[in-house]
Amino acid sequence: IAAWWFDAHQWNVFVSRSENVCRIRCNPTPSLFCSPVGKLDHMTSQLALHHRECGVATVSECATPVPANDEVVVKVAAVCLNPIDWKILYGAKSSAPTILGCDLAGTVASIGDEVTAIEVGDRVIGFTAGGNPLRPNDGAFAQYVAVPAHVVLHIPHDMSFESGATLPTPIFVSGFSLYRNLSVPYPSLPSEAVSSTPTTDDESRSKSILIYGGGTSNGLMQIQLAKLSGLLVYTVCSRASHELVKQCGADHIFYHDAPSTLEDLRIATQGKIQIAVDCIATEQSAAICASNMEVSGGKYISFTGARIRDRRITTVNIFGFTMLNIEFLFEAIGIRADINVEDVTFATDFARRAERLIARNAIKPSAAEVRPGGLDGIVSGLEDMKAGRVRGRRLVYVVDQPNKR
Repeated sequence: IAAWWFDAHQWNVFVSRSENVCRIRCNPTPSLFCSPVGKLDHMTSQLALHHRECGVATVSECATPVPANDEVVVKVAAVCLNPIDWKILYGAKSSAPTILGCDLAGTVASIGDEVTAIEVGDRVIGFTAGGNPLRPNDGAFAQYVAVPAHVVLHIPHDMSFESGATLPTPIFVSGFSLYRNLSVPYPSLPSEAVSSTPTTDDESRSKSILIYGGGTSNGLMQIQLAKLSGLLVYTVCSRASHELVKQCGADHIFYHDAPSTLEDLRIATQGKIQIAVDCIATEQSAAICASNMEVSGGKYISFTGARIRDRRITTVNIFGFTMLNIEFLFEAIGIRADINVEDVTFATDFARRAERLIARNAIKPSAAEVRPGGLDGIVSGLEDMKAGRVRGRRLVYVVDQPNKR
C-alpha cells in the first residue's frame, strides 16, 4: 500500500512559460496517462514527457506501447529535438495531453506480426509525430516508442545512438522534398557517384538547386543528398555556417545578411534555377528564391506555408508526417492531414535507400550537443531553441538511464 501511495503521489516537473521558472509539485492522483501499477515496471509502464498546456510539459508515468501489426517498439536510447517540438509546446493549448518529440534512436524491444525486415535487438533510428492529439501516445520523448516499421532504419554498430538520433527527420524530409516532390534523380552511393561538373553554363543551371537555409539541419541534409544526386548546389546561409555547408558539398555559398547577396546570387544563377528548397520559409527568403528561378516550370518547396507570389512558379508546401501512414492534427500550428498512401509508399522505398547511404557512411549526421537530464532536461533545451540560442548543432538527450527526479 505504501509503495502504491508513493507512486500515485508522483512528483512532476512543471515548466511555467509565464513565470519562466520550474515548479515541482506532488500530483495527488494518477494522471490521465498514469498506469495503475504500483511500482514502475518497464514491461507495463514507462516515463514520458507529456504536453499538458501552452508552455507546460510534465514527465509522468504512462503505459508502455504494444506494437500494431506494422509497428516496432523501440527502447529509446537517445532523442533529438526539432523546431516543431517547441512550436507545439508553446503553441495553442492541446485538446488532450500528448507525448512530445519526433526523432529517436535505440534498440528494438518488440515487433508487430507483419514486420519482417527488423528483429528484436536491432540498433535503429526512426521518427514519429509527437504532439498529435489524434494519437497522443506516439511521441518520441519516452522510454519506449511505437514507430511505423517503414520509417525505421538500421544504423551501423560504429554509429552512436546520440549521433544517429540527429538523422531521422532531416533525411526523410530531405528525401521527401527532393525525390518525391522535385523529381530529382535518386542519390548514388560513393562508388557510383555521378559527376556534378556540367559541360556548359546552361547545363549547370539546368542541373542546379537553390537551398535557402543551408546551415539548418534540414538544409545540410538537402545539400548532401543533392550532391549525391549530381546537382550543383547554391545555398544561402549565415556566415557561421560557411564551413558546415562547404563540408557538406555546397558549390556556391552566399550569406543571408550580406547587402550584395541578392545581386550576387542573381548574377551567379542568371535567374535560371528551376528548383529551390526553402528551409527558412519567410516572405524574404521566398522572394530571394523567386528572383533566381525560371518563371516557367520552376518549382519551390516550402516547409512552413510561405509561398512565391508569381503563380508561374509552382509552390509546394510539404509536411513530412504524411509519410507516417497516420492522421495527424497539430493544433498549435494549424495543420491537419489525412493518410496519404502515395507518400507512405515513397517513404517505404526511400527508407531502404537511406539505410544504404547511412551504412556506406555517404551522409554525415548533424553535430550533436548531448545535454544532461534525460527526459527531465528536454524542456530546457526547447526553451533555448525557441530563444534562438541553438545554432550549428542539434540538441540530444540520453533517455536510457535512470532519471534523477
